[in-house]
Amino acid sequence: MELTQRVQEEIDNLKPRLQELGEGEVEVISVDEKTGTVTLRIFGGRLH
Repeated sequence: MELTQRVQEEIDNLKPRLQELGEGEVEVISVDEKTGTVTLRIFGGRLH
């Protein structure tokens, strides 16, 4: 399984908890397999 797919699966696993905590969304924008850099977009939600 490639890194991008693994990252997406982990985000999908975390989404229900993240939504419960902050009422927001997380989206995978990119994964650089050479450097291991993951870029996410976090939107919506509430500030504490």
